[in-house]
Amino acid sequence: MRAKLLASLLRMNISINKCERQVIRWLFLTNKEIGDQLGYSPRTVEKVISNLMSKFDAQTRTELVIKAMSKGHQVDESVYEPRDRARRGKATLTLLRGGKK
Repeated sequence: MRAKLLASLLRMNISINKCERQVIRWLFLTNKEIGDQLGYSPRTVEKVISNLMSKFDAQTRTELVIKAMSKGHQVDESVYEPRDRARRGKATLTLLRGGKK
């Protein structure tokens, strides 16, 4: 099953524009943080991600990351660190800006 999914993903030919490629790179951030990085409003980022989810046939943001990476798109996770696991029960991610907030 998993091998069939990967094979079908590799066969897909998905065309994305420059703005979508930029947003894919920062998918681990919030819409506001992506907007701050790229000079877009959070609403614009939300729309771009929605379009990407349609193009990649992804139901969740996590699924979008997996499918984008499987197609060779760069998703940069090197600038993030998990925080607040105990309070929220899951990892949230924050961009490091010269140290911890």
